[in-house]
Amino acid sequence: MTILSEALKLVGRIRQNAEGVNKASRERAVFIGELLTQNEQTNAAASDLRTEGKERRAALGQVRGRVDSLQTPITEFRQALDASKSETVRIGTHTEELKSKLEAIRANGSEIGAIALQTQMLALNASIEAKRAGDAGVGFEVIASEIRTLSQRVEKAVSSMRKAIEGVADANSSIHAGTTALKNVTEQAEGQAGTCAEHLTDLSQDLSQQIQGAEASAETLDSLSSDLSQLTSALERIADNTQAAIKGSEENIGICDSISRTLATVEEQQEIEALRA
Repeated sequence: MTILSEALKLVGRIRQNAEGVNKASRERAVFIGELLTQNEQTNAAASDLRTEGKERRAALGQVRGRVDSLQTPITEFRQALDASKSETVRIGTHTEELKSKLEAIRANGSEIGAIALQTQMLALNASIEAKRAGDAGVGFEVIASEIRTLSQRVEKAVSSMRKAIEGVADANSSIHAGTTALKNVTEQAEGQAGTCAEHLTDLSQDLSQQIQGAEASAETLDSLSSDLSQLTSALERIADNTQAAIKGSEENIGICDSISRTLATVEEQQEIEALRA
């Protein structure tokens, strides 16, 4: 085998290797293109998640702000309820005191009524005795009549006072019952307000945790986005290198073809010269 034949075979092997490199590079270019597309889609999805995360954090922040803003009126409402309960307790104490005083007045009125009745009986007896005394008892009769009239007026006044006392007692009982009911309602409202405040506190804490979780997710997405950007850059460099390899292998194939043609021409010329000789 001549040197030219060996050179042709060597060039053929080089060309074959160049074709293999070209084929592998093209396959790699397709694969890298698919990876770049997938990475781009992943990056777009991550970007959408980041946008959604920002909107979610903003929404959660607004909700927490509104929840926190409710704490002040709830606290003020509880304070007002506490003040109202204290006031109803004082009113209840006053109604109890008034009830005791009305009982005392009622007892005094009964005693005055009894005294007035006794006075009337004494005045009647005195009038009877004055009539028995004749002319000597005329003056005493007048006094007895005045005493009887006065005691009747006292009895009427006592009766009116009793009615007034009963009216005041009924009103006082109504006030006491109303304040007791108001106290119960106030205590229930205070308990409900306390429960509401606890729920608001729990909700605010839960929102804070969700916001922290969203912020942690945002940090993770930022890190992922950074990694994806670095991966994109690396894939783009690989794609550029692959395209360079494709171009270089194509150039090598062209060079091998050119060398093969040249060597073949030289070989043909040598064969012709050998025939001539």
